[in-house]
Amino acid sequence: MTPNLREYPDEQLLQRVAENDERSDAAFRELYMRYQGSLLTKAVRFLGCENEARDCLQDVFVSVWVKRETLVIGNLHNYLHQAVRFRALRRLQKSRTLRELDERVACLADYIPASGQLEIKELRHLLEKRINQLPPDQRRIFRLHRGEELTYAQIAGLLGISVKTVEKKMSLALRYLRGRME
Repeated sequence: MTPNLREYPDEQLLQRVAENDERSDAAFRELYMRYQGSLLTKAVRFLGCENEARDCLQDVFVSVWVKRETLVIGNLHNYLHQAVRFRALRRLQKSRTLRELDERVACLADYIPASGQLEIKELRHLLEKRINQLPPDQRRIFRLHRGEELTYAQIAGLLGISVKTVEKKMSLALRYLRGRME
């Protein structure tokens, strides 16, 4: 008979998740069901948008799953609520930055003649083409850092490599792009 996971304390469920066997999925689902309601409420309060809040919640649980074998958590409730809070704040900061950038570009677009806008579009296309020519590892690191705005440490953790390796690959990518864009 399968034990009722609802009766397990968080610590035991986390231990089962970390074991990475056939019981991991069920234990992870139980943790998700246990916390998703309160975490979603918290994320909605921060972000004001349920879809954004769901994305935030998913990011947190994906992070827990990816790090499950090495993650050491004293109090899961506090950890998850803090993780959602930080993730929501980062999303707010990123959206504010993107809005400000869009506003600046819109203001500048009024002063750029149509031919200049075409040149900017061509430059963006050329840059994207050059990025796609990077070796896959450099391209992925470049996109994670510049597109997703992850830190080198976050990228290293996500990819399971050292921060020094991330720094080196990013340096090589930037050197290549600078050389090809001139």
